[in-house]
Amino acid sequence: RIQGEAKEMGVKFASIAGTFLANLEEEKRKTIQYLLFGGETTVKLSSLRGRGGRNQELAMSFALSTKDTEAIYFLSLGTDGIDGNSSAAGAIVGPFTISDKDKEKEAEKTLAENNTNFFFKKYGGELITGYTGTNLMDVGVICIVLDKD
Repeated sequence: RIQGEAKEMGVKFASIAGTFLANLEEEKRKTIQYLLFGGETTVKLSSLRGRGGRNQELAMSFALSTKDTEAIYFLSLGTDGIDGNSSAAGAIVGPFTISDKDKEKEAEKTLAENNTNFFFKKYGGELITGYTGTNLMDVGVICIVLDKD
């Protein structure tokens, strides 16, 4: 069960994924590995004008922390289909998210302004489910894909 500030947890999950990847046994490098979590993070608001939520902030922080890693993908979403004040349930990120310096700069800016939904709408990664009627917790998946053969 996770809890803590979303930006900090994104960095922590990136570190966990990196350690897991570094210690992955050779025979397991040919399979897709998944790490699952559940719980809820919090967000410290620096701006009331931004759009997004804790899952999008968690995903953006993770993406910025793993931007130089080709093999790691991350999904975070609220089971109720609502993340903060946006229409998204959360976001999915991977090597495609921070693919150049301009995107990196914009990602850092939107994260600092609690406006991550703007980035995910513009570049992709926004997860839209609609309201589900189920509010269990936030769930997430770290996916490590190495050998694709």
